[in-house]
Amino acid sequence: MIKPQLFISYRHSQEIKAQDLEQQLEEAGFNVFLDQSNIETTDSISDEVKEGLSSSHVMLVLFSNDYPESRFCQFELTTAYIAAFNELNGAPNKRIFVLNLDEGKDKNSKALEKLPIELQGALHLPGDHQSLIEAIRTQMDIITHQGNKTLGELGAFQFAPGYGRRIHSSPRFVGREAYFWQLHSALQQTQNPMITGQTNPDLAEVSGMGGIGKTLLAEEYALRFAAAYPGGIFWLDAYGSFDPKAPDIETFKAACTEQYRKVAAEYGLQLAHDADLPAIQYQIQQKIKQQGQRCLWIVDDIPSGLAKHLNNEIKTWFSPCPELAPTLVTTRSREYSTIGKDLPLDVLDHEAARQLLRHHLKEKLDHQNSEADQLIEKLGHHSLALDIAGTAIAEYQQSIAEYLEELDEDIAELIDVPDEIVAAVPTGCEKSIVRSLQKSILKLSDNSLDFLRLAANLAPAPIKQSLFAEILKVTDELSASKARKQAKLSLLGCKQLNLSKQFEPKEDDESNQTDERFWSVHALVSEVIRFMDESENERSLALKTTAIIVLTRVIKVMTHGTDYQSIQAISSEIEHSRYLTQNLQSEYQKNLLITLGEFEHHRGNPKLAIRYWQIISNYYEEILGKDASETLSCMNNLASAYGNIGDHAKARELQEYVLEQRLISSPENEQSILSSMNNLASTLCHLKELPRARKLQEDVLDKSKALFSDKDPKIIAAMNNLASTLFHLGDYPEAKKLQEGVLERLKALPDKNYQDILTVMNNLAYTFWFLSEWEDAIELMIHTNRGFVHFLGKDHLKTLKSQSTLISFMTQVGLASKAKPLIFELQQTLEQKPELKQLFSTGLILK
Repeated sequence: MIKPQLFISYRHSQEIKAQDLEQQLEEAGFNVFLDQSNIETTDSISDEVKEGLSSSHVMLVLFSNDYPESRFCQFELTTAYIAAFNELNGAPNKRIFVLNLDEGKDKNSKALEKLPIELQGALHLPGDHQSLIEAIRTQMDIITHQGNKTLGELGAFQFAPGYGRRIHSSPRFVGREAYFWQLHSALQQTQNPMITGQTNPDLAEVSGMGGIGKTLLAEEYALRFAAAYPGGIFWLDAYGSFDPKAPDIETFKAACTEQYRKVAAEYGLQLAHDADLPAIQYQIQQKIKQQGQRCLWIVDDIPSGLAKHLNNEIKTWFSPCPELAPTLVTTRSREYSTIGKDLPLDVLDHEAARQLLRHHLKEKLDHQNSEADQLIEKLGHHSLALDIAGTAIAEYQQSIAEYLEELDEDIAELIDVPDEIVAAVPTGCEKSIVRSLQKSILKLSDNSLDFLRLAANLAPAPIKQSLFAEILKVTDELSASKARKQAKLSLLGCKQLNLSKQFEPKEDDESNQTDERFWSVHALVSEVIRFMDESENERSLALKTTAIIVLTRVIKVMTHGTDYQSIQAISSEIEHSRYLTQNLQSEYQKNLLITLGEFEHHRGNPKLAIRYWQIISNYYEEILGKDASETLSCMNNLASAYGNIGDHAKARELQEYVLEQRLISSPENEQSILSSMNNLASTLCHLKELPRARKLQEDVLDKSKALFSDKDPKIIAAMNNLASTLFHLGDYPEAKKLQEGVLERLKALPDKNYQDILTVMNNLAYTFWFLSEWEDAIELMIHTNRGFVHFLGKDHLKTLKSQSTLISFMTQVGLASKAKPLIFELQQTLEQKPELKQLFSTGLILK
């Protein structure tokens, strides 16, 4: 059996003490791993250290005041902690021992608070090495007896799949390492109820002003603690989903639904194109439970103002399975401090700010200590401002003194700063930060500035590189290749000065077939662009107008699509479109809003469609009058959306008005009149006013026969609608005649729609059943079910409904024994599809 190995984790400043302890432990018979290279001068953990960690069984932490500030020490401790926690009945203090290098427990008590809660009360003091050695020896014997598993074998480097935004590590992450354990403890409190006393769902909130690193902290936590969440890391972006100045609950809910759709698709779930938020949440919840592994649910940048307007709706963003997936949220606002464990984030401390500048200036910083301190103070220790300033100084090979001199000259010219920026940056530093960002922006070429101009006019969502290229192509009448080249150069110019961020595509993203790149601009940079009037000049407005035109075209293509992957691929375009139509001022915006209304209607967001069509209807009514054909068309769409949410009385009111006005103002437009009659009849059916609905549908069928050929789809639709009403009125013989006529015509069409044919067969089988033609009903339902299996698959909802109906028919006529294989097959399918099993339990399938 391999002799257990002990890994010593220490800060390089304690190298001599580490070497002395290594010698004592080896003399006591221990197999010790001690890395003696100064890894803190490198950018990443060496393979040798990773291998040493993986093959070790126990870790000894030499804890000093500066230990928590080292990203490399934190990496080592995190790795061992997660592995120990993964062990059956495991506890970190069984695999990790801590030797407090300072005399007395109180000397570094604040630093000790930065340890995991389970290790804070299990410290060994200097001068007590013998009891420490014996404790380690005892634990080593237990490990050997229980299987001798290493930290690596316990999942120390376990991979966690990601869903949503792709997460990257950043060398710019500095000064926040100590927050990791506070965050992790907050997210694991229900895992240690005896220690924490926590029984509510695990939820942690990182709050603080914009640009100080909240998102970066969440990203780094997710990466470093990934092994603690083997079920996966879900990332939802909430920024821009709500504007407290113009509260809009439907847009807020739609933004949340869009983010859920995105992670659900990447999670491998098959969603209906019109699936609503509760259905998506349920499917995600069931899959997490089915897998039974712990996950992490991150919601980045929850906007301000929700506590006042939509306090309960905030929770729709949270984890749908809190018992296995704790929620981590980031926000600028302090209004949500009671929703979970609040971790307020402040600006960087002085040493961390110097570390950030050193990332850009390297050893040059050592010769400019005084100037660096001045710059840090002038920019308020603000992470984003220091990052962009450091980039500019390095890029243009300035000294810090030269940069400060120019900055002071610029600040003298600055009179006022917008309230939005004042609220987002450290008090008293707003002018310095604005001028610092302006300096970098003004260094850009006009071509590079185009991207920032566009971003300032769009939603805060990521922007596709291909969308930007298409906008440049249309605006400047460029060839496709030249537009792509120009877009690439513009984006690289912004990236070079750290004014934009690039998101790489995921390797396994099936919806991204073109190696698409996404780019984003920090909200603070966009605020400064708007302050500089760069978002309202002639060039910016031209780009904005073209963006509206291009987005209208993109969404129109997808409006009637049912290909979920294709629809999901335009999720960022949908967010930008919603943002661009908040205030209708042009025909281009109106056209985009009409397209959005149609898209949301077919997508399953009827309340949002209602809002859009109401705005358009008001717009047309104000300009053209209430009885204009455009206004009536919008009212018709609005009625359809009201019907989708079950407000059939409101739908009828609108449809009756539209029909009345069309009969008066345009009696020659017979097709529009027939459409209005048909829509009203459908609504009357929902209101159980079947006789009146029947009369309207009979008129529609008669008038359609006078206008169209016998096999025209409009004739077929009119027959089918009337057949449905007759069936519900109990006139089964007449319903049967019409359904057989519909089926015959559908089968004769050159371009057959087999789903429509199968749906009519399904309806006709029911009619046979109610006419007591049971054998015909069963035979037709058998063919219907086989057709659905062939065209839709055996686990599609329509297939299962037809199978359930067939079982019911057979059982009622004494063929229960022949139905048993069907019952067994149905049960097996439902066991594999828990979301469909719930539908069965509510009786929906057996209707």
